[in-house]
Amino acid sequence: MRKYLISSIFIIIGITLLLTNFYLKNHTEYPETIFAQDSHKFEKSFSGFINSVNENNLNIKSTFNENLLIRDYDLSKDYFLNILNNNDDILSISFLQNNYKLQVYKSKESIVIGVDSTEELDIVQWKRYKNNKLISKWDESFEVAMVDSEWFKNIVTNNNQIHWLFNIPNKVNNQLTTDNNLFYSGYSYKNQDITSTIVLSYSRMQLLEKFDIYRTYDQVNLLIETKNGDKMNLGSGITETFKNLDSTNSINSFKDSLIKETLFHYNRFSKQDSGIFSFAYKENTYWNSFKKYNDDTFGVKYFLLSVPSFDIVTEHKLNKYYNIEFPLGAVLLLVGLVLLFVNKSKFYQLSQKKIPSLKLLLIEDENRYLEFKSSMRWDYRQEKVNPALEQVIFKTIAAFGNTDGGILIIGVDDDKNVLGLQNDFDTLKKKDADYFEIHLRNLLHTLMGVKYVSSYIRMKFEIVNNKTVCKLRVLKAKEPLFLIVKDKNGKSNEKFYVRSGNSSQEIESIGEINDYINEHWS
Repeated sequence: MRKYLISSIFIIIGITLLLTNFYLKNHTEYPETIFAQDSHKFEKSFSGFINSVNENNLNIKSTFNENLLIRDYDLSKDYFLNILNNNDDILSISFLQNNYKLQVYKSKESIVIGVDSTEELDIVQWKRYKNNKLISKWDESFEVAMVDSEWFKNIVTNNNQIHWLFNIPNKVNNQLTTDNNLFYSGYSYKNQDITSTIVLSYSRMQLLEKFDIYRTYDQVNLLIETKNGDKMNLGSGITETFKNLDSTNSINSFKDSLIKETLFHYNRFSKQDSGIFSFAYKENTYWNSFKKYNDDTFGVKYFLLSVPSFDIVTEHKLNKYYNIEFPLGAVLLLVGLVLLFVNKSKFYQLSQKKIPSLKLLLIEDENRYLEFKSSMRWDYRQEKVNPALEQVIFKTIAAFGNTDGGILIIGVDDDKNVLGLQNDFDTLKKKDADYFEIHLRNLLHTLMGVKYVSSYIRMKFEIVNNKTVCKLRVLKAKEPLFLIVKDKNGKSNEKFYVRSGNSSQEIESIGEINDYINEHWS
């Protein structure tokens, strides 16, 4: 009975596929029409976002237009807690009226607020609320670095317009680094001799994931120029870091060249406020959409959205030949195979996320989610086997699993030159990819356990120009992994690694490890 029930389900699916194929056969779609629809949705969403930023600024301005009303703690607390509870996009708010200040931010399903009523930027009492109930409170010195920045001073000088900033330094592991996930909006207004300043922070990843086009395509570039003249590339896909196009130390990579080419063609449409255009670059066609914002209030001159045609064709399966007989036969065959041969593990394998092709991965630079390694154990500098290099592989895999997952490519150097794995193969008993995989899996099983490896690590080989590379996708783990590493004296130690930017870093402090685990897996 169960077999017949399953058969019925597949027959219904088959009929649905037949009707879908019939519809697609008789309704031709083109890349430009699909992109026009997608870009229109994006424009609406993006404009909605910057409008919401402006509305929040105006609402705060309207509520706190009376001089130094910020000193009313109950009013400030209730008002700003309500804003954060009702705005998923906003991560934190900093509000200053002259030297009186307030800061409120989200933290572990709670909201922390600090307000003072002194004229010195010194000590602030912080209070943590959950469901509007006071949980804890403490004193802390208030951070004034942002207040002293040129960006902040520019906000105060130029009132009643939004200013954007994408690179405020963030302290990570006792080092000042640019936080590529956060960006900020700033706004100021005056009432008599009192200057009020609002700074809102947002998560870049959270924002991009709201746009349908980023969930649809793998290769999306979003370029923005602010009213201050900063040109920012918000990245290709949701894993890329910010890159200021005017930066003098920008790497001259393929992606940089593509962006410069995109801007070159965009500048030809200087007399238009919005539009869609395409251009050819290195044997590929790119579809682009732009919109200019003439109102200085929003702080944005324009956005420029770009998607390669092959991504549109692949995602929407354009240029495929549809007929009824082939899908019907394929579905019937699939049903027979499912009933006779396919077991549960096969379905599980089919459901896993695919690893992108090496061609697409090489477009990216190393980042939080992508790393290149020349080899597994062959030392190109010493020209001999170096087992210590294997530890670097394990450290990277552990860091990916302990953070948000990622992809490790073995056989490609830091400059994205494809070296292949032949030197590694030559060090093994059997000199091929199969034995390489067996060797690597055995090491991973020993260090991490069979359950962890089978649950979170996917391995695939790809041949490019007769050179074999190994691609490993590490999924975000559901439990922390401590890597056992031997020191020079042979003593085994447990180490905990995470990704920070484009590198894997060890968290040494037990307290910091506990905090990270509680926050990451809570």
